[in-house]
Amino acid sequence: MQATTHTIPQDLFQTGDLPELNVFDYHAAEDHLNSKVTLRQHVISFLVHGQKKIHFSNDTVQVDRQYAVVMASGNCLMSECLGDSSSYQSVLLFFSSENVSNFFLKYPQFVRAKAEGQNAFFVLEQDNYIQHLVTSLRLYLQKPQLLNSAILTLKWEEIMLYLIDKYGDSFVVFLQGLLLNQQEVSFRKVIEDNLYTNLNLEELAFLCNMSLSTFKRHFMSIYHESPGKWLQAKRLARAKEMLSQGEMKASEIYQLFGYENLSNFSAAFKHQFGVSPRQIA
Repeated sequence: MQATTHTIPQDLFQTGDLPELNVFDYHAAEDHLNSKVTLRQHVISFLVHGQKKIHFSNDTVQVDRQYAVVMASGNCLMSECLGDSSSYQSVLLFFSSENVSNFFLKYPQFVRAKAEGQNAFFVLEQDNYIQHLVTSLRLYLQKPQLLNSAILTLKWEEIMLYLIDKYGDSFVVFLQGLLLNQQEVSFRKVIEDNLYTNLNLEELAFLCNMSLSTFKRHFMSIYHESPGKWLQAKRLARAKEMLSQGEMKASEIYQLFGYENLSNFSAAFKHQFGVSPRQIA
């Protein structure tokens, strides 16, 4: 059965018609690993309890309650872990490119040279100021009748102004990148950035915004070999290198390259190189 893709924020609010700005107090009582997520809006995730790991097409970021992460709309694989907490919790502040555009119209002094591309995320420290802002949002969520669009807009602008003051041009450039038209992700870059991970073909296809069948056809047209065979050869070659250099043992390495158990890894390794991993180490 194909894994469900969560469309956020629509699935949280259970409606397709949402305002440009919205806030949600998210709770989870168990770990969720590598969930497929399609973000329809940009979002700031302020962690309250637990840990979050997000795998984008070209990078991975992991944060705990000391940090928040701003994520651009698009596809990602998201893991939410309880860690030392009894539950996972984050306050999610959703916003659109139109909000960003209106912000720069209101504060043109912050506009910099045109951004060259779009970054998928920006990590923020949850310092005392940010913590107070998050606390105020949570207080409003307890009385939603008080959280109207005007107040939420002021809160969002306050956060943007503070982050620009703290992080300077690096955050301004990130914000401007959110105004760019969504560009097709470089297929080759996605593959190469995830070459030595344990992501399977379905997960790679998702990060490329493709169905599995389209992904396979596109892969063949570029690399002239099936993705399964090509990736296995590359990953086993890297595993052989690590084993020969004594970096790790076979029992420690097989999961890094997507094998469910040591037996399958050893069989594939011997088929590829004619010797077992133990003979290399």
